Amino acid sequence: ARLAKSDVLPKTLVRKGDFSVLEGGVEGLAVSLSAKALTEGREGEVILFEAPGGQRMKARIISRQRAAIVGQADVTPPETIRIGGGS
Repeated sequence: ARLAKSDVLPKTLVRKGDFSVLEGGVEGLAVSLSAKALTEGREGEVILFEAPGGQRMKARIISRQRAAIVGQADVTPPETIRIGGGS
């Protein structure tokens, strides 16, 4: 019996256009946001997502609707957020 590609590769969990919750964190700050997949991927693969506002980031697929942000330095922040008083 011959093996088919589908017998060896895990099934595609995220398809282009699907929304997933991306999770990440920096220095004790946890972040999660919903973002749209720009490509398809399988569990463990790193694919590109687009968050609201147009920023793009890479994330490793954990499950059908969850992914972990990777390459924190590659994440483009939408804007600087000021916390606290001051001008």
